[in-house]
Amino acid sequence: MSVALLWDDPPRVWDLLAQRAMNVFGVPYCLVKTQDIAHAALADKFSLLVFPGGSAGRRLSRLGRSGREAITAFVQRGGNCLGLGGGAEMALAGGLGLCTWECAQAPDPWRLLSGNVRVRCVPGSGGESAPLRFENAALPEADMFVWHPCRLMPPEKSRQGDRIVLAEAAGPGADLEFAGMAMEKLEGGALAVFEQDASARLNFSGFPQGPCVLGGTFGRGRWVLSLPHLEAPAHEAANAWLARLLASLGGTVPQGVRLPAWHPGVGVRWLEKRLLGCREQLLEMYARCLAHGLLVPRSGWLFEWRGGVAEESLNALWAAFSVLASECPRPDAEDAWDSVAEEICGLCRGTLEETEALLLGQRAEGQCAGLIRKGALESRRLALFGADGEGGMYGRLLSLLGWVLFVQLQGGA
Repeated sequence: MSVALLWDDPPRVWDLLAQRAMNVFGVPYCLVKTQDIAHAALADKFSLLVFPGGSAGRRLSRLGRSGREAITAFVQRGGNCLGLGGGAEMALAGGLGLCTWECAQAPDPWRLLSGNVRVRCVPGSGGESAPLRFENAALPEADMFVWHPCRLMPPEKSRQGDRIVLAEAAGPGADLEFAGMAMEKLEGGALAVFEQDASARLNFSGFPQGPCVLGGTFGRGRWVLSLPHLEAPAHEAANAWLARLLASLGGTVPQGVRLPAWHPGVGVRWLEKRLLGCREQLLEMYARCLAHGLLVPRSGWLFEWRGGVAEESLNALWAAFSVLASECPRPDAEDAWDSVAEEICGLCRGTLEETEALLLGQRAEGQCAGLIRKGALESRRLALFGADGEGGMYGRLLSLLGWVLFVQLQGGA
C-alpha cells in the first residue's frame, strides 16, 4: 500500500515540501489532484492520505461535496489521514469533520507571527489506546516551524476516540518573527511605545500555547493533525516526528533519514532553453528586489514579504520553477512543457515586470504619500494576484507550471 499526497491546483510551496519529504524518505506515493479525489478509489490503492499545508478553505472548496465525502468514507473504512500545517485544519469541525475540534485564529497581534515555536510531547500520549505511541525520549521537545500560530480548540462535547493531544506549543522558539522582525530582539522602551500605539502587547507571556498536534480515530481509520510543519527542511526533531508518523500510519519505516536543508535554486538537470530562461529571469528579479530590500530571504526555500504582496504566490513560483529545473525530464513531461512553454515564457516576463513595479511602487508610496496615481497599485495587484490572492497572472502561470510538474512528478519515488 502507498501514500496518496493531495495535490493542489495550482500547487503551493507546501505541496512541494511534502512531495520532497516523501522522496527523501523513500515512501511510495502518488499525487492525487484535489478535483479528482472523488474518483481516486482511495480505499483500493492507498493506506494513507496526506494533506499538505496551505489554505484549508481553498482545498475544501475545490474538493466539493463528493470529494469531502470520498475522504471521510476512506477514513471510515480504515484508511489513515495525516494533516500538516494548514492541511491539519481541513479535518477539523467545519471541514471534513474527522475531528470535532476547531481552529481559532490567534488574536491580534499574534497573527503577524511566523517561524519556530517550542513543541513538546504531552506526557501519557504514548498509551496503548493511543492511535500513535510517542516515546518522549525519542521525540524530544524542540523548535518546530509554524506559519502563523493558531489555536486548536476542543468542543464542549467530544466523541469517543476523538481527542488525544499528542503535543502542545510551549512558547516561542528561535527565529520567531513578528511582522518580519526577530521577536527576541523586540525589547526595551521602543517596544513599550509601539504597544501603546498599537493597543497590543507582544510580551511572551501572551504567546498562544496549547495543543498543536492531535491524534484520534474516525470509524476504523486513524488521523493525526499537526499544525507544526513537520516536513520543514533541516528541522531534525520535526522530521523525526514525521518519520514516526509515516511509519505508524502508512506502514513504511524510513531508516533514520532526515530532511536536509533545501535550496531550490541549486542544481539543474532539465536543460531546456526556455525553461532555464524563465528561471534566470526569476533569479534576476529576485536578486534586484533583495538588493533593494523589497524582499527579504527567510530561509533557503522561503522569502519574507512586504504588505500588499501575495507572498505565497511569489514563493510558489520560485519553488515551482526550481523543482521543475532540478528534475531529469520524463518524455511525457517534455511534451507537456512544449505544449505550454510559449505561454509560460510570455506570462513570466510580464508577471515579473509587474511584480517588481508593484514592489517599487509600494516603497515609493510609503516614503512619499500621493506620489503614485490613485488606484494604480491596487489595479496592478489585482492583475497579478486576482481578487482572492490566487488568480490573476500568478494564478495562470502557476496553474500551467503545476500541470507540467504533475506530469513529471506523478508516480513518485
